[in-house]
Amino acid sequence: MAAADRDKGATCRLSVRVTPRSSKNELIGYNGDTAQIRVSAPPVDSAANAACCELIAQLMGIRPGSVEIVGGAHSRNKVLQISGLTREEVDEKLRGYGA
Repeated sequence: MAAADRDKGATCRLSVRVTPRSSKNELIGYNGDTAQIRVSAPPVDSAANAACCELIAQLMGIRPGSVEIVGGAHSRNKVLQISGLTREEVDEKLRGYGA
């Protein structure tokens, strides 16, 4: 879907489990409804949180500011709010990465 065609009011929430200090940033799959991701950043000064949002934005093809942590900022288990995409679009994009 082209960026101009996206519903600007669409939002969805995505549960993720983040493993910091990994060798690379990657989506590794799902455990139930929770996306499992690895980020190379350490969990210091919100670096892992920023890397998590940047990775999801990159996978979704949206700007990083469209992804925000709305739950679990100090935990490995987080809830992200993704603006500009529906849940169906997010699921479709994640399936494209083998998740």
